[in-house]
Amino acid sequence: MDSSDEVNHLYLYYNALNTGHFLSSRYHAGKLKPETHSELQIRSVQPIYSIDAEYSFKRPERFYIENEYRMDAQYRRIGLHSLLGHHLSLYQTISGFTQDFDIVNSTNQLEYLAIASVQLSSNSTLQAGYRYVGTRSVIEPDTFYTPGHSLNGSYMQTIGRFDLTVGFNWLTNDYVTVGQWGFQLGTGFAGAIPVYLTSSIYKLNESGINLSTFEEYNYPHYVFNQTVGFMPFRKTWIETSLTLGDQNYFVGNNGMYLYNSQDPVQLKTGLSLTQYFTPKLALSLHYGLEQKYNDDLDDKYFQHGLTAGIIWKL
Repeated sequence: MDSSDEVNHLYLYYNALNTGHFLSSRYHAGKLKPETHSELQIRSVQPIYSIDAEYSFKRPERFYIENEYRMDAQYRRIGLHSLLGHHLSLYQTISGFTQDFDIVNSTNQLEYLAIASVQLSSNSTLQAGYRYVGTRSVIEPDTFYTPGHSLNGSYMQTIGRFDLTVGFNWLTNDYVTVGQWGFQLGTGFAGAIPVYLTSSIYKLNESGINLSTFEEYNYPHYVFNQTVGFMPFRKTWIETSLTLGDQNYFVGNNGMYLYNSQDPVQLKTGLSLTQYFTPKLALSLHYGLEQKYNDDLDDKYFQHGLTAGIIWKL
């Protein structure tokens, strides 16, 4: 490749854009002439590139609902993606989670997450993020406020058809500290039906104070995730996933979601459908099934979830 040849960069710009490597496409866009930027309507800085939102409704098994041990849970989130140059972007999101349990008790959690991405080269990306976790727990007759903070980072390298990612997450509040390291390998295949596979393994080390016995503890464990996505029709993307392991305080989807609800998830599977109506508008629908563990009853139970989302590029 001749790094000074604009035709090379234009080809690689479209190549990255149409294989889901958006930040890499931005890197090559920065090598194009101003006249080409104007013709392709490429902007270096775009304070509001896209807005996304999602709503999730989760319902435990009938036994838990009828006895009011665990009531329906709701999750809401809105996000904003900003382009701060051809090599730098910033994503910010605010989310809220609510659930009532044990008849008179409840959990209400508000989060803020910011993730900055830097495209170091055509094939390498560096990300760093900060999350604030504000949890209010009502356990009659008391109310507990538990603020928490989280830092995360990742490095992604593309080698041929393979995307390699190494990442970490560090979370702490008044009662617990969790360190998480992860390795992810993804690869795609073209053809009549494009397919993309992702395998991930994470090691978590949870340490803190047991609020029932007030004893200190240290709990290392692993989480494994496998996803398979394919496009059976030109504008329809279908993806299925399976996650195994104790997911208490687990951070998934490249730092997007924190799983720390009342009962830890031990197994999770789901199916999602994303429909691209236009190049700037996409809607998604996801069904998830979670197996959770209730420590108070020493019982495993299932929870169903339905999530709807929208992405709008300005």
